[in-house]
Amino acid sequence: MVLDANLHIDGEAEGTITSSTLVSIGKSGKFKGEIKADKVMVSGLVNGKVNANTLEILSGGRVIGEVFVEHITIENMGIFNGICHQKEEELEEPKQIQLKE
Repeated sequence: MVLDANLHIDGEAEGTITSSTLVSIGKSGKFKGEIKADKVMVSGLVNGKVNANTLEILSGGRVIGEVFVEHITIENMGIFNGICHQKEEELEEPKQIQLKE
């Protein structure tokens, strides 16, 4: 599923979600699979892979799996069980400098 809009899940879902904005998993939401989004907010359960600029695990939320993020916030009573990788911005190619004699 590829979206240009916010998505909120309060039921059970499985698969791959790609969004240029926000994906939120509500308290009764359960998602299994891969999420690629600008921001992911979790109050329920995510089991799989998350690739986002910002991940917020809210109180009562659980993320199990592997995450690639620039910023991560875990509130009190939020749970993360897995591997976290720092998402790096793409680096520019080195520029050649010519020196004058």
